[in-house]
Formats: sequence, structure tokens, C-alpha cells
Amino acid sequence: MRTEALPDEDDLRALLAERTARAGRSVAVRGARIEVDDPAFRLPAQGWKIYVSARPGTLAETVRRALPALLDTPCRFTLVRDGRTLLNLNSSTGRPDAIGTALTVCAARPDVVALARGLAEALAGLTAPQVTAARRVHPDAPVYYRFAPFRTAYAPAEDGDYVPVVTDPSGMTHTADGTWQPTPDPFTGVPQPRAPKGEEIVLGGRYRVERALTRSPKGRVYRTFDLARETTAIVKEARPHIDEDEQGRDARARLRNERYVLELLRDVEGVPRVLDHFRHDEREYLVVTDLGGRTLAADVAAGARYTAADPVDGRDLHELAVRLLALLDAIHGRGVIARDVHPANVVLDATRAPALVDFEISCADDPPFAAWTRGYSSPAQEHAEEPTPECDYYSLGATLFYAVTGVPPTWIPDDPHNHDTSRAAEVLDGRGGMGGTILGLLSPDPADRRAAAAQLRAGRFTTAPAPVLHAGERARRLDAAIEHGLAAAARHARRLMAGRFGAGRVPGPVNVHRGAAGIGMELLQHDDRAETADLARDLAYWSAGFLALRDRRPGLYTGDTGTAVFVAATGKVLGDDALLALADGLGRPDGTHPGDGQHDGLAGVGLGQSFLWEITKDPSRRDLAVRCAERLARTPRPDNLGYAHGLAGIVRCLLAAGTAEPAVRKGCDDLAARVPDLADASFCQGLAGIGAVLVRVGTDLGEPAYLDAARAAAAACEHLAPNLPTVSQCCGLAGVGELFLDLWTATGDEEHRRQADRVADLVLARAGGTPDAPVLPGGAEWSTGTSGVVTFLRRVRSGGAPRLWLDLL
Repeated sequence: MRTEALPDEDDLRALLAERTARAGRSVAVRGARIEVDDPAFRLPAQGWKIYVSARPGTLAETVRRALPALLDTPCRFTLVRDGRTLLNLNSSTGRPDAIGTALTVCAARPDVVALARGLAEALAGLTAPQVTAARRVHPDAPVYYRFAPFRTAYAPAEDGDYVPVVTDPSGMTHTADGTWQPTPDPFTGVPQPRAPKGEEIVLGGRYRVERALTRSPKGRVYRTFDLARETTAIVKEARPHIDEDEQGRDARARLRNERYVLELLRDVEGVPRVLDHFRHDEREYLVVTDLGGRTLAADVAAGARYTAADPVDGRDLHELAVRLLALLDAIHGRGVIARDVHPANVVLDATRAPALVDFEISCADDPPFAAWTRGYSSPAQEHAEEPTPECDYYSLGATLFYAVTGVPPTWIPDDPHNHDTSRAAEVLDGRGGMGGTILGLLSPDPADRRAAAAQLRAGRFTTAPAPVLHAGERARRLDAAIEHGLAAAARHARRLMAGRFGAGRVPGPVNVHRGAAGIGMELLQHDDRAETADLARDLAYWSAGFLALRDRRPGLYTGDTGTAVFVAATGKVLGDDALLALADGLGRPDGTHPGDGQHDGLAGVGLGQSFLWEITKDPSRRDLAVRCAERLARTPRPDNLGYAHGLAGIVRCLLAAGTAEPAVRKGCDDLAARVPDLADASFCQGLAGIGAVLVRVGTDLGEPAYLDAARAAAAACEHLAPNLPTVSQCCGLAGVGELFLDLWTATGDEEHRRQADRVADLVLARAGGTPDAPVLPGGAEWSTGTSGVVTFLRRVRSGGAPRLWLDLL
């Protein structure tokens, strides 16, 4: 098997050095790319950008051939800094819009057509991945073009993120994803033809597409109807030069490997049968039998959980484990290591009998593909070691873990402590009825996995008791998690202020949801630390300055209303009158709102104005809050009950304004009546957010019935919490734990304090690192990441401090 030499940065710089120097070009390395600039070229704001695609093994040849045309034309171009970077760029796990972009070229409008055609002529015959959302200059060359920013300009999107945009001749902006292109096309002289919609798609002349099951840069997987056999079939597509490895094997080679493996397994029940294998242009398609319409991943994600003790609706964990192990034994008996057992590859029939699909990276004879599935592959597979049956036993254990918990047994990429089974035991928490067997299958020691598989094969399994976290140990771990979480938030705050946003879409840099206002408000709660207080102050000044230079959107979580609250709160807490003056010009809505909810609509704007009135005593803020409430009180009740986009968030705004008590009571009556029917625990959409509003209304209006409804919501949340997929405020454990603290503060009932402690234990169990140096999952953002989790853990430690973004400050 050939191995292609991948050029490193020195190789590419050596290719460039002499020729660029003669042409008077400057060369600099910026991040993952090498930039070559012509000092005499004035870079326009936008234009027709040229993309040259390449494979890792042809990168040096591509650069060598392209250089004469590039250096003969005034332009600025960049190239990947080495072959390994391109290997990752062309991976199906990366950004689809980055695939193939080995070189990008910006040239003036009069030169772009001639330059692109010159490059196509120089690179004729080379093959490389297709560049998405771009047009090809010539079918025989990997050269593409589309209208795009040269100097990236951003505009706020509806979700509060900032997206790269281009501007049309009328001054309107459009997302720079290739969907809008000026006319006429400079290469053809005519508009780009639109793809016909609604036409029937038939692959290979006989497989009529019913729907796409998965979409990926490497290709799609379709459920089709076989017109010849008159039955359904699964068609897998493999696109050229995606997921290429150092041996030159790409997604098509993986598809051929799957065909070979399935032929070896043709007499094994519970794996697909090969029906067809064909090619269309450079793409290949493998057709296999359809084994079922529901995966284990979908079954569990819908709310079902498997257990060996009193299973419900046939979700018998022991039976699932025995059947999957028997299937693996049959596969191993044919000399194959599956290497990709995980919940999305376990297909269930109508009786919930499992089958295994997707054998692209399975190993029989050839050297194994260096590939693995995050969260479900063994330590040996992650490190590209020799495949063994014990690797599949680990994946079996991880799959069973998911069937019990709804989450994989590892959460943080590249954490050296990922495979610590004591952490997995904490998350299992005694559930499932066969935790001992699952933990044995997850052991880092292959011998333990063999023993667990042998035990299961003999029809035996062991349980594992729920670990007990004592109060002193919980307090120590809480302190450690808060400290390390604050440090992560501080690092992210400094990256924000340094403008380190990365390429493409930028998460809202200054909003509550994912930016500075959310992170900064939590930092402000630690103002007894001089360094943290100074950082919160810096972040507030930076946020105000950022909004002064950008278009902005209203909204508490995704817009400038939340930023105004943060800036004003920082000014008040730190005694900074200049910040209070800056806040005065922020967060004043222009009358346009995308909806009525808390997240990005009128209810959030109104609640934010109430916060600003409480902070500043500015009567104009009070007037704005009242006007928002009056408009919302006249709005028909939304179908959505949740806090972020529905009725609960509206009620919270009305309560804060204090001018629409009848509407508040009517809303709470509706919410309380629906609590028993709901099974979503999340804060943003479900019971935790609804319960939080019922607590506040019940307390403020002295209505025990609303507090009772909040308790019912909390009881349901307690049952659902261990199955939540994340630890965050928005959709995860932190948002649920906050409800228990709200109830404890409102009622003094120690049972709610115990519930909050239990959720804190679940959060700590899902941390990476060690108990003394924990690493919380996710980024540093408040709604979806570390700083919001720190907010919850701080409230647990402090005994129920006021709740950020729900309570008046």
C-alpha cells in the first residue's frame, strides 16, 4: 500500500521563497495558512474569489503549477500551511465550506476571469475535492469561483451570531454562503441556472430516493425504493477525495471496504446484504438491504431508556446486550473487527431486535483506517493501535451506557481522563440494572473487557451501586469546579477582547447567550476579587465599544438589551459612572422584534428594560418595560409554553412590569394546567423554565397553587434530569438545578436543596480532568457552556443567591 509524502510548512515555503521574492511578494504565516501578498495590490472589500482545491498528496504539485499564473497577476492568495492541515480540512468531520480550499485567491474584477482560466489550464488533469457552493471554471481542473468577501464584513443574524456578508448594488447585505451571487456570471455572461425543485431522483437508473437519512461532506445515505425489486433499499454515497488518509484512501475506498466486509459477513443475521455497487462520474454508491427505520440513538433520544430491571415497552437492556454481543461474536468469527459500534449504527426492527450497519472502517485484511467515533471507540482505536475484539467490547459497553443514560461515557475531546470508569459509574448512578457489566466493558484494561463479555455470554450480569458523594467531598469539588470554570471564562473573555473569533460565523460576541454579557455578568458576581472585577469592567467597556461600531439587534439573550443590562450592572456594582453613561445609549429598541419570546423577542426586551430600571432608576426604562408588557398582554396566547420562546417567558416579563396582573394569572393558570402533560425538563423549552416562572408568580402574588404546580414541575425534572444530554443552562442540568434552588429559596423545603445537590453531583460527574482540576464540558458561553454552569454551582455553594437574568438585580 502506497504512502503519500505530505509536504510540511518548510517544503511549501521553499517552493514559494525564490519566486515570490523575485515577484516582490511578501510571505507570512497566519494561523493555519500561508499568506502571499502583493504590496501594490489594493484588496477590494468583496469580489469573485477563486478557490483551488487539492489533495494532501498533490498539494506541492498544485502550488508549483499555480505559482506562475498567481505571480503574473496582481492578487493576494493564501494556501494551507502543510499537507496535514489539508488532510484535516478535507475531512467529513470539518466545516463543509472549507473542504478543498487549499488555495484562495483574491484578484481585481478585470483580472479574475483570465487568472482563473489560467489556473485551470495549469492544473488540468489534477483531481481534488469539490468546493461547495462554488462554480467550477472547467470540468478538468480543480478551480472554482464564487462571489465572497475579501475583507470579511459581518452582520447580525436572527440568532444573535455575526455572519460574513456580501453587499449587493442596492446596499442590501446577504449571507456570504454562496446563495446570493451577482449577475451576470463573469465567466458565462448569464445568471447561474437554478436547480429544478421537486423532481424525482432515481439513482443508478432504479433506486428512487424517498429521503436522505444522513448528510455529510463524504456523501449522503438514502432510503430508496428499488424499482426493479419493488422493495426499499439503502443507498450509500461516497464522494471523491474526502476523508483521504496518508495511503491515499478516501471515502470511496471506505465504501469498497464495506462491500468487502459485508461479503465476508453475508451469512450473518443482523448485518445488511450487498445488493449493488455502481459509479456515477467520480462518485460511488453502495446499495444494501434496509434493516429497519429506527436507530437505537433515535429510540433513546425520544425519551426511552433501557433497563434490565422491569423494562418498559420491551426496552430490555439485558436482551439488547446479549443480542449485540452474539452479533459481534459472529462478526469476529468471520475474521472481522467491526470498529464502529455506536447507537446510530444499531438499527431496531419492529420487535426491537438489533442489527448493525455501517462497516466502512471495519477491519478484515487491509491495514485499518485511522478512524474512530468520539465517545464510543476504545482507547486503542483512538490511538490507531491494532484492532482487536476487545475494541468492539468497549464500543458495546459505550452503546449500552447510552441506552441507559442517553449520553456517551466520555464528554470532552482529548481529555486524558476520558476512560476513567469511576466517572462513568457516577453518571450511571446505579441505573440500568447491569452497571457492573457495563463498567467492565468500558474498562481501559482489555482483560477486564474480555471477562465482562464472557460473563454476559454466559447469561450473567452484575449491578453497580450508585456512588455516594458526601457533603465535604461535594463542597471541595464544587469549589474546584467553580475556580476552574471561572478561569476558563476569564480566558475566553480575554480572547473575545483580542478579537480571536476564528473564521466564518461568529457566536454573538457581546450578547448573553454566547458572548461577553453572559460571561461578564457571572464574573461580576466575584467582584471581591480585584482581578476578576477588573476583567468584568474591561469586558463591559469593550462590549459597549463593539456595539457602537456594529449593527445591532434587540433582545435580552441574543441582542443588545442583555448587553445593556450587563454594562449598567457593572457600572453600578463597581461604581463606574462612565459605564452607566454608556449603558444609557444601549438596548433601546427600535420597534422591530422577531417574536414575542424571552430569547430574542419582545418579552426579553421588556424584562431587560425592567432590569435597567431597577439598576439606573431611569424613568424611560420603566416606560419601555410597561409598553412592552402592554403589547404582550394584548397578544394572543402562543402555542409554545416554554420560557425562551413561549408563554412562560411572556408571563415573566408581565410580572416584572407589574401592570398586567390579570394576564399574569391567566398565563399561570394555563401553565399550571399543562405541567402534568409535559415531559421536557429543559429550562428553555420545558418544565424547568415554566417552573421557575410559577415560583416567582406564586411568591409575588401569594398564590400557593402556583407554587404547588412548580413543585410538580420540579418532581418531573428530578426524574428526567439524569437523562439530559448536556450540563448547560439552556437545555441541560444547570437550568434544571436552578429550579430546585428557586423552590428552596421560596419555600425553605430542604427536599429542594437535596434535589439541587443531586444535580450538582451529576454536573460534577460529567466534568473532565480530575476532581481537583475539573474541566466542564462545552465552551465558556453562559447559556450553553461553562460560565452558566458556574452560575448554578455558585448558587449551590452560596445557598441560593439571586438568579441571573430572571430576578431583578
